[in-house]
Amino acid sequence: MKNGECVFCGVAPGRLDSVGGAWLDCWKAGVLATAERLAVYENFFARRNRKRDAADMVALGVADDLPEKTGAPPKTGQRAISEAAASVAWAGLQSFTGEYSFQVEFPKEAGLVLRRVVGNLSEGDRVDMLCVDGATRSFKFRFYENNGMFRLSVPNATPMANWARERRVGIARVERGEARGELLFDILAPGLRMEEVVDRSRALGTWGRTPTRLYGWH
Repeated sequence: MKNGECVFCGVAPGRLDSVGGAWLDCWKAGVLATAERLAVYENFFARRNRKRDAADMVALGVADDLPEKTGAPPKTGQRAISEAAASVAWAGLQSFTGEYSFQVEFPKEAGLVLRRVVGNLSEGDRVDMLCVDGATRSFKFRFYENNGMFRLSVPNATPMANWARERRVGIARVERGEARGELLFDILAPGLRMEEVVDRSRALGTWGRTPTRLYGWH
């Protein structure tokens, strides 16, 4: 009743009209696809994809295949969801700024998603985010017009901040929590958890690449 994409009907000879009747019932159960309903579905679709891995997305037809990380980033029309439906933004940590604080730079596309996720703050405003150690910390978020980059200043006490600063690997991720709507921040080292985040964006077509690193959202 909720997801009738494929139906097999086994009918006895002389009862073929029941097949047409079954499809008519499915058709009558549908509702008009208005812009408002499509927007609601897109957000529901985005939430469901947060729980799917990239292989599932390919199997379900959300993505035809996973593109090569070294390939050209997808164009806007090739994305499975719009930026408005995203609740996660991430960026690679191969480059950053700040001598005394860890300032992660989000390229413009991911930065625009990040700004919407954190609540469209004014320039230089601070935002509280829950970290993986259970502590809530104050982060500074700012946009720089000269290079089109969004910069998130990460407190030095944040878990993995010093580790990432020394090694220049991994990704920084900001997420709007689904249950309570709180902002979550973490740094993921190279490995399975990081690849799941990156591959999810690759499957959805919501990623990009600078000369030094990948970034994305979903």
